Order: sequence, then C-alpha cells, then structure tokens
Amino acid sequence: MNREIVKKWAGICVAVLATSAAFAQSTWTGVAGNGNWSDAGNWSGGVPGLTSTATFNSAGTTIDVSGAAIRGMYFTGGAGSFTFNSSSSPFTVGNGLVFNIAAAVTSATMTYSGPLTFELGSSSLRFQNFATATDATFNITGNITGNTSATGGLIQLEGNGDNRGTISGNITQGTGSLLSINKTNAGTWTISGNITTTGSITVSQGRLNLSGNNSGLSGSVVLGNAATIGVGSATALGTGTLTLGRGYLENLTGGTFTSSNNMIWNSNNTLNVNTQDGIGNINLTGTMAMAQAASFLIAQSSTVTLGAVTGKFRVNKSGNATSGQGTLIINHSQNDGSYSVSSGALVVNDQLIALDGIGGTTLLLASAPSNGGTFTLNGLTFDLSGATLTDGQTWSIYGSNMTAAYLGAGFAVNGFTNSGGIWTLVNGTDTWTFNQSTGQLSLSISQIPEPSTWALMGVGVGLLFWVGCWKRRASI
Repeated sequence: MNREIVKKWAGICVAVLATSAAFAQSTWTGVAGNGNWSDAGNWSGGVPGLTSTATFNSAGTTIDVSGAAIRGMYFTGGAGSFTFNSSSSPFTVGNGLVFNIAAAVTSATMTYSGPLTFELGSSSLRFQNFATATDATFNITGNITGNTSATGGLIQLEGNGDNRGTISGNITQGTGSLLSINKTNAGTWTISGNITTTGSITVSQGRLNLSGNNSGLSGSVVLGNAATIGVGSATALGTGTLTLGRGYLENLTGGTFTSSNNMIWNSNNTLNVNTQDGIGNINLTGTMAMAQAASFLIAQSSTVTLGAVTGKFRVNKSGNATSGQGTLIINHSQNDGSYSVSSGALVVNDQLIALDGIGGTTLLLASAPSNGGTFTLNGLTFDLSGATLTDGQTWSIYGSNMTAAYLGAGFAVNGFTNSGGIWTLVNGTDTWTFNQSTGQLSLSISQIPEPSTWALMGVGVGLLFWVGCWKRRASI
C-alpha cells in the first residue's frame, strides 16, 4: 500500500480516537439515589467533566452540581424535568458547551438555579431547544458569568417554536473583554435577568424578549431581517447603538417605551412596530442615521416618535387600508430625500433645509398620501451656510406633490418672524423671506455705498450745513 495513504489513514484514526477521548459520553442513571452529580454511582460511563458530555433520558429529578464541570448536556427522548442546583461552588462549563433538548422530549422543564461560569478561554455557551412539544423548555434562574480570557464569550440561544427558554438570572461578562448574545432559529427566548456587558446582542432570527435592567449593557443591539425584539423594561436595549433592519419591535411594557439609544438603519426594508402583540407608544429619542430607504409599519393604536434623523433617504409610512394605520413622528429631520404615506399619519415637527448655491427643489413628497393617510409639516429650519448670496436669488422649497395644505396649524420657520404667512429674517444687509403659501424662499441684499459715494455724501451734508449757518447770520 502507498506509504502516503497509510499515513493519511493513520492520521484520521488518531484524530477520531483523540476526539472520542476528548468528548467522552456519560449517561445519568440516578441509581445511587442521592441526586449527587459527583457520585459515580449515578452515572453510566463515569462522572463527566470539562471534556465530557452528559446524556439525560430518564425520569426527572433534582441534581446537586456543586463544583461540577461539563462540556455538553443532552436531554433526549424519555427525559423528564430536571433541576440542577449548586449549593456551594459554581458549575463550570467548558469550551463550546451545549445544552440540548431533543425533538422527542415532551412536557419537561430543564431548570438550572446555580451560577454558570465559563471555563477560562471558552468561546460559547449554546442553549438548543428543538423539542416538538411547546412545554419542553429551559428555565435558567442562576447567574451566568463570562470567562477571564481576552476574547470573552458567546451565549447562543437556539430552537424553533414558542417558549424555548427563559433566563431570569443575571448575565455578566465578568473580567473578560466582552460577552455577546446571539439569538438564532425561529423560536422565542426571554431574558428577564439583568445584562451587564460591553458585548453585543444580535437577534438574527426568531424572537428575543428583553425585560431586565440592562443599563449595564453598553454593546450594540442588532435587529435582523424578519426577527423580533420585545422590550419589556425601560432599559431593555441598554445604552449602545441600536441597529434596525427588516424586523419587528414590540412594546411589552404596557405603557410608553422610551430609548435614548443612537440608531443605524442598515437595510432598505420595513420596521414593523407593535404588529404582533405589543401595545403602547415607542419614543426613540436618539439620533437615527439612515443611508437607505426606510418604511415604518405601525399598528393603529401606536405612535412611534423619532428624535433626530440624518442622511439621504426615502421615508415611507407604510401600510394599506386595513393595516399600518399608526403614527410616525419625526421631531427633527435632516432628510434630503423624500417622504411618502401609504397609511396612517406621518408628522415632521422640524425639517432642516440645507440650501444649495443655485436654488433647487429640496422638500419632496414622492406621492400624495393614500389609504386615508396624512402628512403634516410643523416646522422648517433653514441652513443658510451653503447658499450663494446673490440679490434676488430664490429657492423652491416645495417639491413634487408638496403644498401648503400639508402645513400644520402651528407651522413655524425657526428664527424667522411671521406676518400673515410671510416669514422674514434680517441678517445685516441680507433679508430672507419665505412665503409659506408658495414655498418660495428669496434673498434681498441691501446695497452698501462705495467709499467715493460716502465721500460725496459727506461733502453734500457739509455744504448744506454751511448754507444753513450763512442764512441764519444774514437774517440777524
């Protein structure tokens, strides 16, 4: 046989043996009857450790895991409800730990009430629930602490279906640089414990409900396409950047949810608000940076308020005759794209108009509102710094489909004085005039006399003064 082939097969055999040795398998039997993880009498295959996996396929019980360590825990067909308690030292999880509930598990809850600690250098902690039954779930009440490595770690929440698991314990990055959370698959997970980390939370699929005190979460929160984030507390989204795409944002607080997070719009798609089970209003008071078209589909009873919006984009208040009839309010918009309303109401309280040098159209309605929708403009702010200062120059502020009919009752132009719908700003020799009926902004510049003119005027005034004095003397 070819020597290279022999070497190749020898290497494969060594790798297989090494893998088997690294991830030994043990099965819980509970024969010892004391619920002690460290008692070999409760295991088939020996007490598992950091390089072992544990399988549970028998009637549930309570197990004391104090001081235990594991790489993987698998709950297969026949597994009942297990509770894992740590009465003393934490339960340490190895690199790439997997908690897995198989599809065949029914009516079982896996509860862990002791603290979980990442092994030094570990990279991930994965909770997988692929049980067909909706009442098979994880219940993590113990605290989860990250490792001490420079790379931190990752908590990954997986599974399909509702009620895949709840983490009510606190999640802390510990002394590592970060601890991130990733929600994948179509299932629903809830984190009601407090999250403290500089790492990110990414919801790429399914739904993640956040309802803890996450004021210590300074990493970004990313809402992926078709994914859902349910916010159930005032600090649910932490203090980092909120990245939005085509997904769902649901208010679960029962009142008005307010977030000061700065935001990034990363997709030419639709953000759905309270279209599943959320209620109440949402105030996003931070700055939203947009580079692509953005659509907002908002439930009829809800109002979404944006603090400041920047960039060149198209904003669409989307929907139809039967959906999306809520309200979108933009307090300050620097949008130099366009607006459209397919349903519900779009209100812009202050629109920044950055003037160009030649006077082009700047405020556009892509089309007239449809399906009973409304558009209201309550104010304008003119940035005059880029304008060419030429006497008689005009700018057409209203573009396609935009008319004075869309101005709110309290419409105002920031810094200008109003007189019957004619707004005026005097700045030195420059007089700016905006006509809210026509949408025309014009500039008038007062002429400043040349120095020679000032000299002639001075001679004339002096001559008049001399003549006046001469006449008074002549009359004496």
